[in-house]
Amino acid sequence: MLRSQTGTIGVARIATKCSCLCDIISLCVRYFGHVARHPSLQNSITLGFMAGTRRQGGQRRQWTDDITDWAGLNLPEVVTLANERRQYRQFVHKIAKATLLA
Repeated sequence: MLRSQTGTIGVARIATKCSCLCDIISLCVRYFGHVARHPSLQNSITLGFMAGTRRQGGQRRQWTDDITDWAGLNLPEVVTLANERRQYRQFVHKIAKATLLA
């Protein structure tokens, strides 16, 4: 009896973690679409190049790297897709569904 309850609790925890991860990825990709659509300082900073030097060491992981990994597209393709709002919503739904199933 205890073993079956423990297995059920473990499955419930894994399902909750997958659901939370799916929600986080969906929110990040949706927010990226919002930033990419509107001309602003935030858009320039996110998609542009900042002058100056970086600190010593390896390259740091950027937010846009996560977006392109989740999308399976390169950055200009994702930005172009973000300009078409209806298609981008379907795209976000597809990414969230793929994350949930993985």
